[in-house]
Amino acid sequence: MTKKIIVISSDSIVWNYKDVLIQLSIAMHNDQDIIIDLNAEGPDFYYLNLHNNILTMAQDLNYPLDKITIETLNLVESSELFVIKKSAPWHFVKNTRDLVDFKNKEIQYTFGMFIGRSNVHRLLLSSQIKKHNSIQTFHYDRNIDFHRNNLGITSIIEDYPEYIDDAVSLIKESPLKFNDVFYPLLMDQHCNIQSQYSKFFVEVCCETYYSGNTFFPTEKTWRAIATGTPFIIQGPQNYLQNLKKLGFKTFESWWDEGYSEDPAAHQPIEIIKVINEISQWDKNKIDNVYNEMKSSLEHNKKVFDNLTEEDFKKIFNYE
Repeated sequence: MTKKIIVISSDSIVWNYKDVLIQLSIAMHNDQDIIIDLNAEGPDFYYLNLHNNILTMAQDLNYPLDKITIETLNLVESSELFVIKKSAPWHFVKNTRDLVDFKNKEIQYTFGMFIGRSNVHRLLLSSQIKKHNSIQTFHYDRNIDFHRNNLGITSIIEDYPEYIDDAVSLIKESPLKFNDVFYPLLMDQHCNIQSQYSKFFVEVCCETYYSGNTFFPTEKTWRAIATGTPFIIQGPQNYLQNLKKLGFKTFESWWDEGYSEDPAAHQPIEIIKVINEISQWDKNKIDNVYNEMKSSLEHNKKVFDNLTEEDFKKIFNYE
């Protein structure tokens, strides 16, 4: 009999950590096959800090590691110890394709950035976007425990102290939101903000997972592509390189995309440099660059519209 254990996570945090360890221990005691189900998410399993506990329990109980299967939507997950069963995060493609259309732009703002749940990097980058010509949401409400627990201000203080004042300024003015958008967002509400995409030049997207080796593209990426919007993506190391493997074009001809090669902790600092550079462009330059990009944007929309689940399997080599 197989035991399925569901892991609920966000980036490197397991929210049901103790329950997962208890279930693992019981299943190993009973010599059951184990499926660790990452709940249709795509973290780097190693960064969830379950790895060492599993190894210790398995050694103590003489439990074979090849009886453990990890079910994940992380397209680049690998392991020499566990069986990995990968699937594509296809629902994000399908739902965005159904709900979002290409937008003809009449650019009023340089940047767009849309944040529901905060974390340290979303707080950091949102605080910088707010200083420039931008349209954004940042739905932090200090009266809601969930928002306070996910804000990321402690990590700003510890890791990015030079940005504390900017972060506090954003927090004081939050929540920033559109009147017709409510959080937490369901998929159709995520995509309803497409009405704003005709108004700005480039989106700063903060992907769901960014620690370790993962590629889990969500509607945050697809929404920009589907609307024909240039993007800067804060995500895991080499995210843009993996996006290119699917056939998409990025924007290295117009700004430095070296940030995508940087590890998670340093990547936002390099993104801020790009944001500051683009913020200096006047309206004429933005319009000219956007016109230069149109062939790439149209190419990306075509690739997106024709993307299949089989493409993910072929390119990332899984069954």
